[in-house]
Amino acid sequence: MDTTIVMLTSAGQISDCERRRKIGLAACLTKPVKQSELLRTIVKALSKSTRVVTRPIHVTQTQPRSIEMSRNLRILLTEDNVVNQRLAIRLLEKQGHTVIAANNGREAVTALEREYFDIVLMDVQMPEMDGFEATACIREKERISGAHIPIIAMTAHAMKGDRERCLEAGMDAYVSKPIQSEALFKLIVEFAPPVGQSEANSATPGSQGEVFDQAAALAQVEGDQELLAELVDLFTSDCPRLLTEIKQSTMRGEAAGLARAAHALKGAASNFGATGVVAMARRLEELGQAEELIEAGAICTTLEAEVGRLTTALGALVGQSQI
Repeated sequence: MDTTIVMLTSAGQISDCERRRKIGLAACLTKPVKQSELLRTIVKALSKSTRVVTRPIHVTQTQPRSIEMSRNLRILLTEDNVVNQRLAIRLLEKQGHTVIAANNGREAVTALEREYFDIVLMDVQMPEMDGFEATACIREKERISGAHIPIIAMTAHAMKGDRERCLEAGMDAYVSKPIQSEALFKLIVEFAPPVGQSEANSATPGSQGEVFDQAAALAQVEGDQELLAELVDLFTSDCPRLLTEIKQSTMRGEAAGLARAAHALKGAASNFGATGVVAMARRLEELGQAEELIEAGAICTTLEAEVGRLTTALGALVGQSQI
């Protein structure tokens, strides 16, 4: 079997195609090389080499196999059509990925609040909340958290301007339906997080799958479980008041009151390593200080849900320690 060779050079790219073919290079890249560029080049080189093989033993090999990934990804599939949903799930599972399905944009947003995913496949037309609305909601939350999850749009329209509209809406890529597995797999390869990042994100306290850092919370009280339980009780008792002040200040346009209440919540939540709550409270504090409350309402809604998750998780931790 011939080996496909891709050259990496810092001396400048070989532009003479005939010369490149003579020495047996499939491609040549100039360093430093971006990961996405390297992946695209490898995929292209392997695809070409697969097409020119004529020996019978390789005839049954399919193109998607040449870009099969060596690691599993957690993929959120947002698709309301049950046939399309089932097909996509089976194709992705055959590639070794874990797939969670959402039937509309609202379910997708909720799923992302609960757990970590590497990539979102987002249908454009759906009931309750379509792909554009869901993407806008996800990107708004990411403005607070600083995260960015790749979103690949899926649409049956394939009309002129659709790709541009998807990218303008905050989606990272676009694929038309009916889904061609080769095109979809190539996009997944291109936009997948770097190797190791998935594991780090899913295991790092304070990530989308975690609402607080248990180790940080225990360290804050020097391992004193009784003191931690006391702090949790004080926090959960005071949270409703602070949230009420934040919401009322936002509705009344009272910037100073918003900044004050958000600052208090930020300080309290930081004792537990609750990075999500802290980030949102900090953003509300900044908006209050700047007297710019236009986006405060949306953040308040998300903050209230995140505080609810935090208090539930803290209560469970304290309950376990007292068994």
